[in-house]
Amino acid sequence: MAEDYAYRLTKDLRDQSQKPTDERLQNWVLHELQAMLSSHSMILEDFNLPIPSDSSYDNGENPLINEHLAFDTDQQHALATSMLHSLNLEQTNVYSAVINSVHNKMGRAFFIYGHRGTGKTYLYNVITARLRSLGKIVVLVASSGIAATLLPKATTAHSRFKIPLILDATSTCPIKHGTHLADMLKEASLIIWDETPMTHRQAFEAVDRSLCDILNVPLTGHHYKPFGEKTVLFGGDFRQTLPVITDAGREQTIDGSLTRSKLWNTFKVMCLSTNMRITAVQPADQQLMHGYRFP
Repeated sequence: MAEDYAYRLTKDLRDQSQKPTDERLQNWVLHELQAMLSSHSMILEDFNLPIPSDSSYDNGENPLINEHLAFDTDQQHALATSMLHSLNLEQTNVYSAVINSVHNKMGRAFFIYGHRGTGKTYLYNVITARLRSLGKIVVLVASSGIAATLLPKATTAHSRFKIPLILDATSTCPIKHGTHLADMLKEASLIIWDETPMTHRQAFEAVDRSLCDILNVPLTGHHYKPFGEKTVLFGGDFRQTLPVITDAGREQTIDGSLTRSKLWNTFKVMCLSTNMRITAVQPADQQLMHGYRFP
């Protein structure tokens, strides 16, 4: 990249003997890399790369915070208002509980238990639009890349929180104090984690320990609250997705589930049971479906 830039820059100069300095080439490459990483919600610090020395980049702003606030609040308000009217009673109860926890800084942990088609993703989007319309930061992650594409500006949990691939009972995420990622997580009002049953319980415990460290929240004692007293919303269906553990039997797989973690007792479990895909079928379609035996 540096050689290409030097070639193009020298070609445009009148004095062909005047070559760009190594510092200028390095700054240009770092700028280009940062532009590429930004499209994937990552920054140079994620790869231990230096920050460009010129003032055009290091201006004291946090690119991750700017990215999570780069939304038209009026547009988000209109979106949330239109979507809110279509929520059923179960979804409305979850919506109210999460919004109330965020507004009152209660730091509660919620888990939405519902099979596919019950409107979990739709509910995530309503809550996200509502909070972003108020200028708040919502961190959206999922346990799989496919699930992440269904949420606005979402990434995988392992990418966002830097969860280690090899985990044990004391693992933490390598998020350093004072970094852009740590500061963004401090400012976040809500963390939404979709398809959580796919992830090993030790990954959640590692994120919990890391957030408590970043936010200076005790990990033990009477005042302990999970995930650094951040409001978190998890969701999924344990009947459909479980953590994948190499050469593990039924007992080891279940033991790796979130329900076997010490964190599970801190969650308020809320169920979604209405299949929104079926209720959305038009009467004419229902007549066609009547009497048909599905495979």
